[in-house]
Amino acid sequence: MDILQWGLLDFDTAHQRMRQQVEARIAGQVDDAVIWVEHPHVITWGRRHVPGLIVATPERLAALGVIVRRTERGGLVTYHGPGQLVVYPVVHLPSRGLGVRQFVGLLEETTMAVAERFGVPALCQPGRPGVWTVAGAKLASVGVAVRRGVSFHGLALNVTTDLRFFALIDPCGLGGVRMTSLSEELGRPVSLAEVMGLWLEEWRWRLPPARA
Repeated sequence: MDILQWGLLDFDTAHQRMRQQVEARIAGQVDDAVIWVEHPHVITWGRRHVPGLIVATPERLAALGVIVRRTERGGLVTYHGPGQLVVYPVVHLPSRGLGVRQFVGLLEETTMAVAERFGVPALCQPGRPGVWTVAGAKLASVGVAVRRGVSFHGLALNVTTDLRFFALIDPCGLGGVRMTSLSEELGRPVSLAEVMGLWLEEWRWRLPPARA
């Protein structure tokens, strides 16, 4: 599996590159990959658009430098920004014997394991996608898309994210959700690089091997 680290990259450029990676994987030109990226302030919609989930005015968003984009992923609305680890696995699911729900489960299980290695117990909640602390705060969002068996989009884990930006939206349309981060839970800064390494370690042994 290829590991692609794109650093801090605007959403539009990252989205275009991710789509190119997907097309190359469909064509068999590249192997499965995990893309690591951090985005400047952006609010993204999933395939469903529900009015009222962006609670900030366009003027407020512009003043804060936050852009809004539609995407192909599942889920409703979320925020990406500095200090958030965004993981885009581009994986040919049939080659690994995975369905979409199984794949989403792997993303959540991997993220829960990483949180617990930092001493932050985490869980999934039925009907509430993502990863949550046992106290009920949302730590990570999950939303994937699949094209011709190849996954894209994926996971956003709050590491040192400025949580005030989540007040601009109703996260995932769930109402009254409290967002949190690893740094918030631990009361200290956490390195994105450290989280990346642990996430990849947990992911590699959970992801089924590709079939010949």
